[in-house]
Amino acid sequence: MTSSRHQSSIVQPNGYASRFAGLMSPEQEQNPQEAASSRHKHQPPLQEMPSYSSQLKSALAQKASLQDSDMNTRVKKIENFMSDIQQNGFADMLAENTTLLSETTVLKDRIQELEESQETMRARLNELCKVNGVSTVQSDPKRRKRARPL
Repeated sequence: MTSSRHQSSIVQPNGYASRFAGLMSPEQEQNPQEAASSRHKHQPPLQEMPSYSSQLKSALAQKASLQDSDMNTRVKKIENFMSDIQQNGFADMLAENTTLLSETTVLKDRIQELEESQETMRARLNELCKVNGVSTVQSDPKRRKRARPL
């Protein structure tokens, strides 16, 4: 029973043997053992293959040491910059700039609130004028022109 299974796997059209045979030239297909031995003649034995893992490890170690030295250089530059700022009185200037920035931000927020309030008041004024049938200087182009100072 096992011999019939073995023979059927060789004969199967999609089996391993047929797929392998499709990769070989017709001469190699006739004599597969010779094809295997000729393939081994062209490849060096595995012991002669160079060891890339040690080269890769040394290259990675070298790259890591370069990155560490770059990082140390950057940290030193930042530390020097900070000490220069502290020694030359720039810290006071930076504190003042920070205060001015926060005050400016508060003023911008207040301006935005006032602009929104103005828009709301204009809309309410226009609504009241429509209800009462009254024209405002802003809504009538002729009156707007006359209302402007020369």
